[in-house]
Amino acid sequence: MGSRTFKLWNPELGDEEANRWVREEKASASYRLMLVLSLVSSVMMAAFQLYRWTLADQVTAFVAAAFQMFIYVLFYGILTLSLLYALFSWTKGRRMRNAIPALIGVAVLLMANVLPLPAYMIDYDYRSNNKERNAAVEYLEANEWIGNGLQSTVLLPSEYRHLSKGGGEVTVRGQGEKLEILFYTFRGILDNYSGFVYTKDGSFPDSLGKEFIESKKYSSHWYWVKSA
Repeated sequence: MGSRTFKLWNPELGDEEANRWVREEKASASYRLMLVLSLVSSVMMAAFQLYRWTLADQVTAFVAAAFQMFIYVLFYGILTLSLLYALFSWTKGRRMRNAIPALIGVAVLLMANVLPLPAYMIDYDYRSNNKERNAAVEYLEANEWIGNGLQSTVLLPSEYRHLSKGGGEVTVRGQGEKLEILFYTFRGILDNYSGFVYTKDGSFPDSLGKEFIESKKYSSHWYWVKSA
């Protein structure tokens, strides 16, 4: 609504008051828009950080990578816009209000980079699925699927496929006490991956053909590893 239209609607106000009212309405509309954009992009970023492994299992690696790029471009673009908005609309009486959209984005950015959200999800995965993974290991050993001990990929039975991302397959290498079974938590576009490794003799899983850049021991037979 322009000042002329507003004055016709409310004729007792002068030109200066009408113009001030219009400016305030435009400022409020800009603030509401920035707040909504910041909330939407921040919620999407937080949800992506929490459920990125689940997403990677539901779609192809290329789609997951494209979606990740979209989330990051959207979030950082709106964060930059909200910071500029807070800087250039730093008007008297609205200083804190105009900074709220930027503060929301900064808070989510700090949460994503400071709080180890992926580590929490990995710990939860181990606690909630370890019993079933042990059962899957026993099933595979009992059915003598191991073969000649060379590295191979095995499709799990339907009741165990949810334990390994990327289609329910596990990677196996070795025999007897040197047996190793990798349950994927992530399978990349090329040959990068992460997952839980069962080792029969409890030794560190160093025979799966890739250099590990992260690892964590969960029990005497279970490790979580991430490849380069």
